[in-house]
Amino acid sequence: MAPPGMRLFGVRSIRFRFVWACLAAACSPFLERESPGVFYDVQLAASAPSTLCLEFASDVAAHTGLELRWHGPLQRPDQCAALVNDRTDVPRLEIWITMDGDRRLLFLDVRQFGPSGPEKPSRKTKELGRQLAQLIHERFPAAKVTQGNRLSGLRAP
Repeated sequence: MAPPGMRLFGVRSIRFRFVWACLAAACSPFLERESPGVFYDVQLAASAPSTLCLEFASDVAAHTGLELRWHGPLQRPDQCAALVNDRTDVPRLEIWITMDGDRRLLFLDVRQFGPSGPEKPSRKTKELGRQLAQLIHERFPAAKVTQGNRLSGLRAP
């Protein structure tokens, strides 16, 4: 078993790559969708206010018992992201929420990390994904929700 600092290095490295990818490629955990996880792509029926990403991340945190750790703008003012996760070391759950307001798109990526990085979603992680799908339907009843795959999502223009 790796020392605690080593365990988190992999997660921090992935998070850094995510943030860099967002800044360099117009917002995308979709570049990170090469790793296993549960993904939801949400086509909103109406335009989204710039506060939607943070508001929805706060809803996710309240409904899941996880904590909102980070949120902020991305490449364009209409793009934002938020990270909700737990405090445990292993396995660690992370939910990335990203939004592209111009395209009325919201993406949720749920990942589980072990000592050596991303892992195949456990039953608990899949159940969390189902809870999030229900929350999406409650919050955005007119939205079109699809379970994304590893390579779906927003691409840079």
